[in-house]
Amino acid sequence: MKKNIILFITLLALAACNNPTIEIPVDADRPFKHLIAAYTSGLISTTEEARIVLKDSLPIALQENLDELKKALKTTPSFDYELEVVNARTLVLKPAKLVSSTRYRVDVDMEKITGQKLATRSFPMVFETYTQDFSLESLDLDPQNIGTPNKLVLKGEITTTDVSTLDDVKRIITKIGNYKLSDIVWRKVNHRKFKFSVSNINKKAAKYEIPIVLDGRSIGQNRTYETTVAVPALEEFKLSEWEYTSHPDQVLTLSFTNALEPKQKLKGLIELDNFKKLSYSITGPKVLVFLNNGYTGTTKLKIHPGIGSIDGKKTKDLQKFDIVIDDPLPTVELIGEGTILPNSQGLIVPFKTIGLKKVDVDIYRIYEKNILQFLQVNELEDRSQLRRVAEKIKTKTIDLAKNNRKKLKQWTTHGLNLKDLINPEPGAIYRIRLSFNQTYTFCECDEQNTVSYNSEYYDYYENDRYNNRKDQDKCSNRFYYYSTRSKNLLASDLGIIAKNGSANDFTVITTNLITGDAAPNTQLRFYNYQQKLIKTIRTDNQGISDIKLPENPFVLVAQQGRNKAYLKFSRGRANSLSKFDTEGITRTDGVDAYFYGERGVWRPGDDIHLSFIIQDQFNNLKPNLPMKLVFKDSKGQVVSTQKLKLTKSGIHTVTLRTDADAPTGTYSAMVTAGSHTFQKNLKIETIRPNRLKIHITPENNELSGVKTQKIALHSKWLHGATAGNLKTNVKLVLSPSYTTFPRFSRYDFEDVSKQFSKTERILYDGTLDSSGNASISLNPLKIKSKGKLKASLVTKIFEKGGGFSIDQINTVYHPYNTYVGMHLPLSNYGSLPIAQKNTIELVCLDQTGSFKKGTDTLAVKIYKLEWRWWWRHNNDDIASYISNNSYNIVQDKQLI
Repeated sequence: MKKNIILFITLLALAACNNPTIEIPVDADRPFKHLIAAYTSGLISTTEEARIVLKDSLPIALQENLDELKKALKTTPSFDYELEVVNARTLVLKPAKLVSSTRYRVDVDMEKITGQKLATRSFPMVFETYTQDFSLESLDLDPQNIGTPNKLVLKGEITTTDVSTLDDVKRIITKIGNYKLSDIVWRKVNHRKFKFSVSNINKKAAKYEIPIVLDGRSIGQNRTYETTVAVPALEEFKLSEWEYTSHPDQVLTLSFTNALEPKQKLKGLIELDNFKKLSYSITGPKVLVFLNNGYTGTTKLKIHPGIGSIDGKKTKDLQKFDIVIDDPLPTVELIGEGTILPNSQGLIVPFKTIGLKKVDVDIYRIYEKNILQFLQVNELEDRSQLRRVAEKIKTKTIDLAKNNRKKLKQWTTHGLNLKDLINPEPGAIYRIRLSFNQTYTFCECDEQNTVSYNSEYYDYYENDRYNNRKDQDKCSNRFYYYSTRSKNLLASDLGIIAKNGSANDFTVITTNLITGDAAPNTQLRFYNYQQKLIKTIRTDNQGISDIKLPENPFVLVAQQGRNKAYLKFSRGRANSLSKFDTEGITRTDGVDAYFYGERGVWRPGDDIHLSFIIQDQFNNLKPNLPMKLVFKDSKGQVVSTQKLKLTKSGIHTVTLRTDADAPTGTYSAMVTAGSHTFQKNLKIETIRPNRLKIHITPENNELSGVKTQKIALHSKWLHGATAGNLKTNVKLVLSPSYTTFPRFSRYDFEDVSKQFSKTERILYDGTLDSSGNASISLNPLKIKSKGKLKASLVTKIFEKGGGFSIDQINTVYHPYNTYVGMHLPLSNYGSLPIAQKNTIELVCLDQTGSFKKGTDTLAVKIYKLEWRWWWRHNNDDIASYISNNSYNIVQDKQLI
């Protein structure tokens, strides 16, 4: 009954089988510590580059002579590559093609590339390429939707060990029952993970199976695999399969043949021997059973009658199964996200383990004097080129069996107090690394392996995926390299918010992370990228400081007492303003004017009562300052001029007069006050019956902004005669509209990061031909809006005597050829529950509202905002203070 999932059977431990004579050098870089800052090592993709970063610049002669520089590099086995020197210190080898499952060695002649006499001349840089293989995972058969429980969709996921293309992965599946391979819908998650689905699988009167055949030859793996998926009978409702997983929790997943009633109580209906208390969660046709002890082995599962499906069916018979609870992989995991650890609450680092009796703790310190250098290539939580700025200061073994021995074979939470191990230096960053060896586990091996972490060479294995160890030998070193977990910590109670305006104006707010109160009198030091101090100031009693800097800062260092905090200024880390109304006018001199009239349109002969307010933010304009108002008609001719004086309040009112026979169009009122000029456009229009019939017909019912379209125009007199050779003007007016599609009304298609204001464009200003026709081309317009726009085609055709007829048609304008819709499973309160798995539904539609076909790539990033803060929008939090430690990316995917 257990779900059958293909696992990677070509072990990564054998990745170097093509070159067994190349050994991994242990500590081979130590003689070159003063010369080398970083280099490529470990497992890499066949598409990756190899690089070595020096601490000092290469000799100029070698920078300019790459052929001579290549002589200092020897590759084993040999491969073609392009050599590039980046920023004078970085050598990049760009291979034409690396071979899968191969270990490479690049011997670097350090004497030649540094010009120094060295005791050890050659530095061996060794790296391996992944063994390309595939796995079939997450194979599920679910109801297609809640309204049609008898129509199913088969879903699955193919993951490759190395980078693959979607076309190659599509050819891995050679058969799914009697369905055409073209019926499979594929979605690229990233370069290694690809999801597929087959819809419209019908239940039948009797149970049947769908065979699936996979062949890896398209990705260079000569391996086939066959499995089947059971489709339950129409009236059948029972448990169909089960699966046990031990990471990230010990969970037994029970899959039923129909979706379950989500609100039912399952206590007493599901029993598992050797487990007294069980907790459950219902998701569609699945029940997640959370196990609460360290039992391993075979036990008995009983499914009693009475479990209900969403369409009213009940399980009728008692079902019994032998369930295998496998030994979990010995694992240590750090709990929580972020980097800042409040100091006043005690420096407690929580972590959890399963299957471990001990763990080793290594603590590295990035000295305060090196943090600006560290931040040049890292965020606070990163570890790139760590050896340049940090050193190991403490190693300790923690005995977990001392207090929790009975629970060590299940997930158990522990706390590590750093103050028991080190005396934290104010302002320093510490990297905590947890590891273990075979003797710390419950695994029995012929030879004991007491090495938990061989060398700094294996840094790239840190925080690797749990599944990467599934096929590895628990008695080998490699299993334990993949087991290491680490994170950076900064002990501080101090939080920083920095708001940047124009011209390097900053407002900085400092707070206490424990109480949320202001952190007054905090010292703020701004540094540029070259670590030069730009400015030092202090916050006021409210923890706020405004400052204008002479240049753009790189890092802000805040200090209050022993607490220090660091804020790196980078565009990608700034708080998103996509849901804030930030539209406005930037005033460089503090003077602005606002005009308003009693209505928006006047007729010729009307008096125009116009008011305007002049705002002088810095009081540069003195009362009674002479001003002039010039009123011009639609032809640019001056209608009248008035002399005014600036009032103390800044409020002014004037009356502008037009003649009854004045031309219509857009007039302007221009006010000059000293060196400042302000202008307001005024509409003067008249209404008269049309004498011409106007037909304007776009090529399509809706206008497209991404391709050229033809618009046909035809006019004739109302009495039927041809209206030829008449002057014509066609104007396109675009205004915001709400984006929706009838079939997908529950999806949101609006891009809230974009704003669009009403705009007008002249499409045609010419003359009709002798038959009263004109052909107009609407070329693509580079418009960024939230989504669809309302389009109005306003046509004026002028008679010989000067009068005109006007007509308008309204339609939809599409600035984009693809619309992405998103549906969030929000609760009745508009929130997303975090205690359960949430599925975010996405659709890609074309302009007609049909599914988009093609190979467009969709980038999806999901962030988790950790803090509630004072920004509000419609009474709901939509942003938090975004810094290195206050938000975390949950998923980053490329979809096709």
